Amino acid sequence: MLSKGWTFKKIDIRATKQSVNHLSKASSCLQYNQIFKELVFGKKAEKLGKWIIEAQALEIDDINSFITEISRDIEAVKNAITYEYNKILAEGSVNKLK
Repeated sequence: MLSKGWTFKKIDIRATKQSVNHLSKASSCLQYNQIFKELVFGKKAEKLGKWIIEAQALEIDDINSFITEISRDIEAVKNAITYEYNKILAEGSVNKLK
């Protein structure tokens, strides 16, 4: 039963606006995930700062949490994007120690 003053039309409009908002945020999230992927695989560490600023502006909790974590050691993240590292070198060093 609807409360006094509420109609199906008001509920439908509110639900529709909420759905559009959620879809918009999901679309933005996917877009910024794709941009980050291109940034990493394209070895474009210089664009990381701009990506962080733009992604934070979306105010999406999951993206902001990710940004908080990578910002803790941003130089390491930039180096990981910039330089190729082959773990075989580390494996060889570990084996020598054994």
